[in-house]
Amino acid sequence: MSETGRPFAGVPAVVLGLAAAIGLAQIPFTLLSDYGERVVISLLGVIPLRYAAGSPAPFAGPFDAVAPLLGHVFLHGGWVHLFFNLVLLLQVGPLASAGLGNRSWLRFLALFWVSAAGGALLYVLINPQSGSPAIGASGAVSGVFAGYLWGALRFAPPTGEAFRRILMSGGVFLLLNVGLAAAARMTGFLPIAWEAHLGGFVAGLAAYPFLVRRAAA
Repeated sequence: MSETGRPFAGVPAVVLGLAAAIGLAQIPFTLLSDYGERVVISLLGVIPLRYAAGSPAPFAGPFDAVAPLLGHVFLHGGWVHLFFNLVLLLQVGPLASAGLGNRSWLRFLALFWVSAAGGALLYVLINPQSGSPAIGASGAVSGVFAGYLWGALRFAPPTGEAFRRILMSGGVFLLLNVGLAAAARMTGFLPIAWEAHLGGFVAGLAAYPFLVRRAAA
């Protein structure tokens, strides 16, 4: 609840719109039969093996190959998975958007979707023969978090305490979302696509300075 008494006051419309679209998409997805769920995941889930040469289930065309790189953000492996992604998006999205200047909504969308694609591509590159699908907005949100860090670092003196805290926040984020996520999958505790988290973070880290420079041009 904000100081004005209105929830989400101060959250840009583009962030709210993305969060709403991702959240609403989960409703019909959870109502599907097991067969319907498998069909949707085969269309929008990131399945590395489908990108491999000689794949047993190749894509019908370029659009079918590109759709999972972006569409996977609308599918989640349950409400808890969705909840944590939306909470982080609503928390850091406004901060990342604030530094993008003129037409920030368009630049924020670019940051989000570049990060989504970056996360998907790294998952494919590291697991080229895997038939396990990756779904969820975690990679895209990781890139938004990277944008938030970049935005905060722009206004923090390199020798100050704030600068060190921002760097520490990035380190903790990577430890939790990459290191512990990888450990969870290797031990069979949770099938988390840590590669998508890392790929999204790196893509956001690379894209944000470019978007800021374009906004200042």
